Amino acid sequence: MRFHAYDDPGHATANTLAALGAGARHASVTVTGLGERAGNAALEEVAVALARFGSSQTGIDPRALRRLVVKVREAAGLPLPRGKAIVGEDVFTHESVIHGAGLLRDRATYEALDPEMLGRIRRIVIGKHSGVAAIKRALAT
Repeated sequence: MRFHAYDDPGHATANTLAALGAGARHASVTVTGLGERAGNAALEEVAVALARFGSSQTGIDPRALRRLVVKVREAAGLPLPRGKAIVGEDVFTHESVIHGAGLLRDRATYEALDPEMLGRIRRIVIGKHSGVAAIKRALAT
């Protein structure tokens, strides 16, 4: 069985994962969900969810996803939103007091994914929302 989800209500990735969990053997996905109307299930979201939370082997290297996404978005003439799940520039960037303090204690507090899984790094930036813990860490490095 094959499943093809549209993202009109914003549930394409969730519906695709549910279909796979219910026995679908193939899922139609597109890079960053590009597709007709509101788009389709995003390859990078489905692949990473399966690698992180599922038991399926996709053969996809999560570290190659950002590079692929950037190329596809450039070819399509579309900017990559900084906060785009999995691949956005700001996905592993934190500034706020509560995020900085929580991450320094336990990264799972605010990150469901390990940035290293994706070949990325975590950044705690100093700004108007930074707290003492983040500033101490920045000064210590």
